Amino acid sequence: MNREEALAELQLTSAELAATAPRLRAEKVRRAYLRRLRECPPERDPEGFRRAREAFEVLRTNKSRATQQGAPQVGVRVGALMLWARRHAAVLARYGRPLPQEDADSTALLATAGELVDLASEADRGAIAAAVELAELGLRRAAVQTGERDEVAVGVLLDLLLVLLRASALTEARRVGVLADEWLATRRAVQLGAEGERWIYTWELLALPAEFSPVVRRALAEVLLAREPDGVVRVFKRHRVRVDWHVVLLLEHAPLLYEVQQAVAADDWARFRGIEIAVVVLVIAAVALARSWFGG
Repeated sequence: MNREEALAELQLTSAELAATAPRLRAEKVRRAYLRRLRECPPERDPEGFRRAREAFEVLRTNKSRATQQGAPQVGVRVGALMLWARRHAAVLARYGRPLPQEDADSTALLATAGELVDLASEADRGAIAAAVELAELGLRRAAVQTGERDEVAVGVLLDLLLVLLRASALTEARRVGVLADEWLATRRAVQLGAEGERWIYTWELLALPAEFSPVVRRALAEVLLAREPDGVVRVFKRHRVRVDWHVVLLLEHAPLLYEVQQAVAADDWARFRGIEIAVVVLVIAAVALARSWFGG
């Protein structure tokens, strides 16, 4: 896919991007990509999702597919995992985690990283930092090597990102997310399947700025981690996002979550209007009844 094809796929034009300030172009491309994902979610339109993803990669890196495939790749140096284990042996011992083996597959490294974050307290930033380093090793290995050992289970990757978000480690989650994007770019045939919706919601949570409500972000991460089908709706019902600034952030950075929030808000409004109308009817009936009593 070349640049012009990528622009057409995301419904953008060269003139439109040229008229956008350089520092804002990447954000414009990302928003166009998220809009396109609403039209072709991976569970319903895997081919459309693949094309949208490829277009996003082309515009983000400003390279064609051929250039991307021909680019030199930097692997993980031999012994990097053992060096990591020696540096963080105390963290592993503190949480009862075994030392990972040098031949451990990428999914196992991500799973261990997720377990560390899950076990650590938010105050133990050292353990969280160690987990992120381990995840980075696993994703770099998966991005530059081929073979069954270096494939990544999408569900495990999402679980890691979500436990980081639940631990209020947004910066660290974004670091892992950047490498996850690079890994996905090398695996164009990856089918997200049932994880498609969870993938998009997770990336929207990563995209929401730090100013967005940390309580709502953590609650959303929790239900996505639990794979609760109606969890996102329940979060917005329980945590009323009424602050205009937070609603604007959802609109700008998380269009799918914004749609859920708006649907919940509309349902609340309809329920409120129904109650309001019922009260008015009861008041009118009470007044009429009082008039008939006292008027008679």
